[in-house]
Amino acid sequence: MVIVMVMGMGMHDDVIEDLTVSIIKEEDAVQMIELQMRLADETVFLLRALDEVEIDAEKQRDEIRKNRNDVSSFLFGAYIKGKLVGFLSGSRGKFSRNQHVAHLAIGVLEAYWGKGVAKRLMTSFITWAKEVDISRIEMEVVEDNQRALAFCYHFGFKIEGKKESDHFVKEDKYLNTYVLGKIIDRKIITD
Repeated sequence: MVIVMVMGMGMHDDVIEDLTVSIIKEEDAVQMIELQMRLADETVFLLRALDEVEIDAEKQRDEIRKNRNDVSSFLFGAYIKGKLVGFLSGSRGKFSRNQHVAHLAIGVLEAYWGKGVAKRLMTSFITWAKEVDISRIEMEVVEDNQRALAFCYHFGFKIEGKKESDHFVKEDKYLNTYVLGKIIDRKIITD
C-alpha cells in the first residue's frame, strides 16, 4: 500500500508550499543518500555518522525496494516541490506478539526544522499505521535533543525508560537516550 498526502498550509508552515508525504520510491535513492549525508553532518542526534552513510546508489535502491516489499519495515519521505527534505523510517515487530509495535526514526533537514515537516510525517505515518494494525509506536531520543522530545510530547509519547551512555558522539562524550512509547489505538487497554 502506498500513502500519498498532499498537505495544505498549516499554522507553522507559512513558508512551505507543496509538501507531500509518501513512501519513498527506488528512483529517490540518490536523494535519500544526499539527505542522510546532510543529516549526519547537521546533527549528532541520529545514529549514523557521515562516514557510515551508504553512498552506493544501487545498494540504496535495493534497500528502498526491500522496504517497499517487506510488511515489517517502512520508509516515508517528506518532499517539497519534489525535493526530499525529511524521512520517517522504521520497522514493526516480526512475531505475532509484537507485530502491532513499530519502532520509528525521523530526520528532517535543519532548514526545515519548526516548519511542520516532522509533524506531517508523523501524522501521515499514524494514519497509515492504523490501516495496517499498528497500535503502538516507539522512539528513542537522545536526552539532549530537546526539540525532538518536545515533538514527541506533542504527539502524546511518554518516557518509558532511559539508556545511559548509549549514544557516542565524540571522544569521551556519551549521551543518554530516552525510550518513548505511544499507544495509537484506544481499543487497547493499558493498565
